[in-house]
Amino acid sequence: MTLATEFAQQKYLVVKGLADPYLINFLESYYRVALAKGIDHFRRDGTSLNGYGEACADSVMYAMRQRIAQVTGLDLLPAFSFVRHYKRGEKLRRHIDRGANEINCTIKIFGATPWPLGVEVNGQQVLIEQDCGDGLIYKGLEIPHWRDVYAGEEHLQLILAYVQKDGSQAAWAFDGNAGPAYRPSAAHRGLKSRLMYLGAQLKRKLTGQPPLD
Repeated sequence: MTLATEFAQQKYLVVKGLADPYLINFLESYYRVALAKGIDHFRRDGTSLNGYGEACADSVMYAMRQRIAQVTGLDLLPAFSFVRHYKRGEKLRRHIDRGANEINCTIKIFGATPWPLGVEVNGQQVLIEQDCGDGLIYKGLEIPHWRDVYAGEEHLQLILAYVQKDGSQAAWAFDGNAGPAYRPSAAHRGLKSRLMYLGAQLKRKLTGQPPLD
């Protein structure tokens, strides 16, 4: 049985070592530095600290597209990337995804404590463990998935979302945008706006103008 046939039949597929050790080492180093420095393209929602459309993750999404298309047997277009940094006590609620997540690939970047992703296929629940670099590819619109409460210290997961080129969700390519675009989070935009505001205030002070309200 080919990988593409296996994926078509069970709607998910685990690809061992989808991301090679060099890439995983780079991503772990990058995100540890980013998290330590408090880089503002991360935000927090009700699940965990995360980054949507972050430039490094987007680059991996583009680079991985052909490999993921090959193993699934599908012609894919990129939709968006998402990185999540989980801490002790956090979890991922059971859900199915929106249109842009037609074909999802989640890659474990780091995390010492085993923490399976649960999926439900044809009424059966399966808990899937991943080593660093393993890719779990699944049909996000069809398979309910979740993670129970995390008992470890920290876990970082990279999610790459794609749609089929000629499929019913094709309009979600680039997450509904006309093409690739760096889309920093609200936190990043907030920082940029703040810096622009401070710059404008300084300029007005140096030129003898009254400050902005």
